[in-house]
Amino acid sequence: MSRDILTKFRTKVIEDFIMIEGYTNTIISKHYLGVVSKKFFWEVLQDELFNFGLRSNILEKIFHDIPSVEKPKHLIEDLRRLSKIRNYFAHSNTEYFEGPPEAKKGGVPHPKRSSEFLDFDALYKEFEEKVQRASEQLIQIMDKMGVLFKYDTEKKNMTILFEENLKKRGNSSDDASTGD
Repeated sequence: MSRDILTKFRTKVIEDFIMIEGYTNTIISKHYLGVVSKKFFWEVLQDELFNFGLRSNILEKIFHDIPSVEKPKHLIEDLRRLSKIRNYFAHSNTEYFEGPPEAKKGGVPHPKRSSEFLDFDALYKEFEEKVQRASEQLIQIMDKMGVLFKYDTEKKNMTILFEENLKKRGNSSDDASTGD
Protein backbone atom coordinates (compact mmCIF):
# COMPACT_ATOMS: atom_id res chain seq x y z
CA MET A 1 0.00 0.00 0.00
CA SER A 2 1.32 3.44 -0.86
CA ARG A 3 2.13 5.92 1.88
CA ASP A 4 -0.47 8.38 0.47
CA ILE A 5 -3.28 5.82 0.65
CA LEU A 6 -2.28 4.75 4.15
CA THR A 7 -2.27 8.40 5.23
CA LYS A 8 -5.81 8.88 3.84
CA PHE A 9 -7.00 5.71 5.58
CA ARG A 10 -5.33 6.79 8.83
CA THR A 11 -6.96 10.23 8.71
CA LYS A 12 -10.42 8.79 8.01
CA VAL A 13 -10.13 6.15 10.75
CA ILE A 14 -9.02 8.67 13.37
CA GLU A 15 -11.66 11.26 12.42
CA ASP A 16 -14.46 8.68 12.38
CA PHE A 17 -13.33 7.32 15.72
CA ILE A 18 -13.35 10.81 17.23
CA MET A 19 -17.03 10.98 16.25
CA ILE A 20 -17.67 7.62 17.95
CA GLU A 21 -16.00 8.95 21.11
CA GLY A 22 -18.26 12.00 20.97
CA TYR A 23 -21.35 9.81 20.76
CA THR A 24 -20.23 7.66 23.69
CA ASN A 25 -19.40 10.74 25.77
CA THR A 26 -22.81 12.17 25.01
CA ILE A 27 -24.61 9.00 26.10
CA ILE A 28 -22.57 8.81 29.31
CA SER A 29 -23.29 12.45 30.20
CA LYS A 30 -27.00 12.17 29.41
CA HIS A 31 -27.36 8.97 31.43
CA TYR A 32 -25.53 10.05 34.58
CA LEU A 33 -26.40 13.76 34.68
CA GLY A 34 -29.71 13.85 32.81
CA VAL A 35 -28.26 16.45 30.43
CA VAL A 36 -25.35 16.70 28.03
CA SER A 37 -23.13 18.87 30.19
CA LYS A 38 -20.34 20.94 28.66
CA LYS A 39 -18.40 21.04 31.94
CA PHE A 40 -18.63 17.25 32.45
CA PHE A 41 -17.89 16.64 28.78
CA TRP A 42 -14.69 18.69 28.72
CA GLU A 43 -13.38 18.29 32.26
CA VAL A 44 -14.11 14.59 32.73
CA LEU A 45 -14.97 12.71 29.54
CA GLN A 46 -12.41 14.49 27.36
CA ASP A 47 -9.61 14.11 29.90
CA GLU A 48 -6.63 12.44 28.25
CA LEU A 49 -6.63 9.63 30.83
CA PHE A 50 -10.32 8.81 30.32
CA ASN A 51 -9.63 6.11 27.77
CA PHE A 52 -11.96 4.33 25.41
CA GLY A 53 -11.75 1.05 27.33
CA LEU A 54 -13.30 2.81 30.31
CA ARG A 55 -15.94 4.43 28.08
CA SER A 56 -16.86 1.00 26.68
CA ASN A 57 -17.20 -0.50 30.15
CA ILE A 58 -19.41 2.40 31.27
CA LEU A 59 -21.59 2.08 28.13
CA GLU A 60 -22.04 -1.62 28.84
CA LYS A 61 -23.32 -0.75 32.34
CA ILE A 62 -25.64 1.91 30.93
CA PHE A 63 -27.13 -0.56 28.45
CA HIS A 64 -27.86 -2.99 31.30
CA ASP A 65 -29.31 -0.17 33.42
CA ILE A 66 -31.78 1.38 30.97
CA PRO A 67 -34.75 -0.82 30.10
CA SER A 68 -36.01 1.62 27.43
CA VAL A 69 -32.77 1.43 25.44
CA GLU A 70 -32.54 -1.61 23.21
CA LYS A 71 -29.22 -3.33 23.71
CA PRO A 72 -27.72 -3.45 20.21
CA LYS A 73 -26.25 -6.83 19.49
CA HIS A 74 -22.45 -6.79 19.42
CA LEU A 75 -22.19 -2.99 19.81
CA ILE A 76 -19.74 -3.09 22.73
CA GLU A 77 -17.62 -5.72 20.96
CA ASP A 78 -17.65 -3.59 17.80
CA LEU A 79 -16.64 -0.48 19.75
CA ARG A 80 -13.72 -2.29 21.34
CA ARG A 81 -12.61 -3.62 17.96
CA LEU A 82 -12.92 -0.15 16.40
CA SER A 83 -10.69 1.19 19.17
CA LYS A 84 -8.09 -1.50 18.51
CA ILE A 85 -8.11 -0.79 14.76
CA ARG A 86 -7.86 2.95 15.42
CA ASN A 87 -4.80 2.28 17.57
CA TYR A 88 -3.18 0.22 14.81
CA PHE A 89 -3.61 3.10 12.37
CA ALA A 90 -2.51 5.73 14.90
CA HIS A 91 0.54 3.99 16.33
CA SER A 92 1.82 1.42 13.84
CA ASN A 93 3.68 2.77 10.87
CA THR A 94 7.30 1.67 10.73
CA GLU A 95 7.90 -0.91 8.03
CA TYR A 96 10.44 -3.66 8.53
CA PHE A 97 11.87 -5.87 5.83
CA GLU A 98 13.23 -9.35 5.81
CA GLY A 99 15.92 -8.95 3.21
CA PRO A 100 16.35 -6.03 0.83
CA PRO A 101 13.39 -3.59 0.58
CA GLU A 102 13.03 -4.23 -3.15
CA ALA A 103 12.13 -7.84 -2.29
CA LYS A 104 8.92 -6.39 -0.80
CA LYS A 105 8.90 -9.09 1.84
CA GLY A 106 8.13 -6.84 4.76
CA GLY A 107 5.59 -4.56 6.30
CA VAL A 108 4.37 -3.13 9.58
CA PRO A 109 4.58 -5.79 12.28
CA HIS A 110 1.44 -6.77 14.14
CA PRO A 111 1.87 -5.48 17.72
CA LYS A 112 0.67 -8.74 19.30
CA ARG A 113 1.95 -11.24 16.75
CA SER A 114 5.41 -10.15 15.66
CA SER A 115 5.70 -12.88 13.03
CA GLU A 116 2.78 -11.29 11.12
CA PHE A 117 2.34 -7.97 9.36
CA LEU A 118 -0.69 -5.71 9.66
CA ASP A 119 -3.01 -5.77 6.65
CA PHE A 120 -4.14 -2.15 6.55
CA ASP A 121 -6.47 -2.75 3.60
CA ALA A 122 -8.38 -5.43 5.49
CA LEU A 123 -8.34 -3.40 8.72
CA TYR A 124 -9.71 -0.35 6.92
CA LYS A 125 -12.50 -2.37 5.30
CA GLU A 126 -13.43 -3.90 8.67
CA PHE A 127 -13.35 -0.47 10.31
CA GLU A 128 -15.64 1.05 7.68
CA GLU A 129 -18.22 -1.72 8.11
CA LYS A 130 -18.20 -1.57 11.91
CA VAL A 131 -18.07 2.22 12.26
CA GLN A 132 -21.15 2.66 10.06
CA ARG A 133 -23.17 0.16 12.07
CA ALA A 134 -21.92 1.45 15.45
CA SER A 135 -22.63 5.08 14.48
CA GLU A 136 -26.20 4.25 13.48
CA GLN A 137 -26.78 2.32 16.71
CA LEU A 138 -25.30 5.05 18.93
CA ILE A 139 -27.34 7.74 17.16
CA GLN A 140 -30.52 5.70 17.70
CA ILE A 141 -29.67 5.37 21.40
CA MET A 142 -29.02 9.12 21.72
CA ASP A 143 -32.32 9.80 20.00
CA LYS A 144 -34.21 7.49 22.38
CA MET A 145 -32.50 9.17 25.35
CA GLY A 146 -33.70 12.58 24.17
CA VAL A 147 -30.30 14.02 23.23
CA LEU A 148 -30.67 17.22 21.20
CA PHE A 149 -28.61 17.14 18.02
CA LYS A 150 -28.45 18.12 14.37
CA TYR A 151 -27.03 15.83 11.72
CA ASP A 152 -25.71 17.24 8.46
CA THR A 153 -26.17 14.43 5.93
CA GLU A 154 -24.07 16.22 3.33
CA LYS A 155 -21.03 16.68 5.57
CA LYS A 156 -21.82 13.54 7.60
CA ASN A 157 -21.29 15.61 10.72
CA MET A 158 -23.26 15.82 13.93
CA THR A 159 -23.60 18.78 16.24
CA ILE A 160 -24.66 17.88 19.77
CA LEU A 161 -26.24 20.56 21.94
CA PHE A 162 -25.00 21.09 25.48
CA GLU A 163 -28.25 21.11 27.42
CA GLU A 164 -27.40 22.63 30.79
CA ASN A 165 -27.63 26.16 29.36
CA LEU A 166 -31.11 25.43 27.97
CA LYS A 167 -32.29 24.08 31.31
CA LYS A 168 -30.99 27.17 33.18
CA ARG A 169 -32.71 29.60 30.79
CA GLY A 170 -35.80 27.46 30.31
CA ASN A 171 -35.43 27.68 26.53
CA SER A 172 -35.74 25.05 23.87
CA SER A 173 -34.14 25.08 20.46
CA ASP A 174 -36.14 25.21 17.27
CA ASP A 175 -33.10 24.08 15.29
CA ALA A 176 -32.21 21.05 17.33
CA SER A 177 -34.20 17.90 17.53
CA THR A 178 -33.79 14.49 18.94
CA GLY A 179 -32.66 13.30 15.56
CA ASP A 180 -35.96 13.30 13.69
